[in-house]
Amino acid sequence: MPPALSLDITAGPIGVNARHGAEFRIDRPQGSGDWLLLHFPLPMRLRDCRGEQLTRPDACILFAPGHPQHFRGNADRMLNHYSHLRGSGMAALVAQLDLPVNQVVYPRPVEFIAEHLRGMSRERMRDDPEAGILFAALAVRLMATLARCLARGNEVTTPRLRSAQERVGDVRARMRSEPCLVWSIAGMARIAGLSVSRFRAVYRDLSGASPQEELITARLERARTLLTDSPSLVSEVAQACGFSDPHYFSRLFSKRIGVAPSAYYRSLLKKS
Repeated sequence: MPPALSLDITAGPIGVNARHGAEFRIDRPQGSGDWLLLHFPLPMRLRDCRGEQLTRPDACILFAPGHPQHFRGNADRMLNHYSHLRGSGMAALVAQLDLPVNQVVYPRPVEFIAEHLRGMSRERMRDDPEAGILFAALAVRLMATLARCLARGNEVTTPRLRSAQERVGDVRARMRSEPCLVWSIAGMARIAGLSVSRFRAVYRDLSGASPQEELITARLERARTLLTDSPSLVSEVAQACGFSDPHYFSRLFSKRIGVAPSAYYRSLLKKS
């Protein structure tokens, strides 16, 4: 029987889709004093236990308390998900799962990290008696899923040897699950390790549509979900779905869905 896990796991800062400018960098010679899990969807410069390196997309690292932390973006911006975790239960959990510490890893798939962090962030904001227990349980689930995905990654060939269809399929799944991110065809092709023209061709063979069309569809579906839950400001929904221009979003939503986003919630109430 595996040893019991301590639920002494508490939250520090948590961020999902944290965007930073070209000047942003972290330089902590003494670490942050807690466990820090990072996921970088874009390539960036990072120093781990093996030295400084330029990472591939979707690099992850779990820094231990007290370990130096040095990283920065590789281009004009940086995007990351992160969670600072505290408590005696973290050391026992990391040891039991045999997680690699202070070194860059590439779990497959990787979309679970942002999803789990959103749930942890919601519990962190609550003040009811169950919130602490649920947060710790979600943290355990996050780390256990990370260990499982790393184990699976070791059982398959490296990303460079995987087929173009598999790599494009991974990018497509990630884009559809997180349409609010800043996506470009060149960026998606780079993640898949293909030229732009090759990426477009493989993508259309897989989906029957262009990546631009599927991105718009995914963003509008996310908008419908947000507007179904409650009447929200159009500008807020547009931003949450990856549209920088709320007026363009309103025109596109009205054309595709058949009703303006400002009236969508009311139209559902009339049908119910």
